Amino acid sequence: MRLRTLEPSYRSAGPLPPEAESEAQAPSWGEMDQQSAGAAEPADALAQATRNLRTMIATARLNDGRAPKAIVLLSAEAEPETALTAFNLAVASARSGWRTLLVDTSNGQAVQPRLFRIETGAAIAPLRDVADLGAFIQQTAVPDLFLLSVGGTDPSNTGGAVDPHRFLQPLIDDFDLLLIDASHTSADCPLSEAAEAAIVVLRQDHSTVSCVGEVIGRLRMQGTPLLGTFLVA
Repeated sequence: MRLRTLEPSYRSAGPLPPEAESEAQAPSWGEMDQQSAGAAEPADALAQATRNLRTMIATARLNDGRAPKAIVLLSAEAEPETALTAFNLAVASARSGWRTLLVDTSNGQAVQPRLFRIETGAAIAPLRDVADLGAFIQQTAVPDLFLLSVGGTDPSNTGGAVDPHRFLQPLIDDFDLLLIDASHTSADCPLSEAAEAAIVVLRQDHSTVSCVGEVIGRLRMQGTPLLGTFLVA
């Protein structure tokens, strides 16, 4: 059963851009920003919707009264839409004055670095205890917005058992907001276990009820609060 809705949905800007074959073909930040429906078109429906998500995050409170600072975005059969939502939400958060870190967990696929036109593979942190994670954090073209690519869930990158809470805690202390893009690792992303809250992204007329149920069921087993779902056309 495919999910449908009578409520407004938000159209994505299309599939993720392919790898540029040469430096001459690589779009500038402004061109990539337009492709990703970011701040270049602030009236775009998807950009407006992610600003509403930012407002929801600002007003959300955990059971202990704290505002969530580490939020994972999970895909329910909506990988490109989830990545673009994470991108736009990170841009909107940084431009609102939050020092924001976007964590890419695409396991070497370099989804967010491609969107931000950062050299792929230049700084991928292994998913294990690292003495200085700051060495892997990269500044983007957006002020107050930083990017961290981690090695994902491949055993060669994890170096054994991973304590995601120990991995994320120094980052939570240093930033106003951590957004974990688990668009391509939603089923087996260790960092999602350490997130304080989650947003599930759906694709209209594509995401199935059973898939959404599986994602929400995993969150319940982990004890991760669900802030809400986000439907993209």
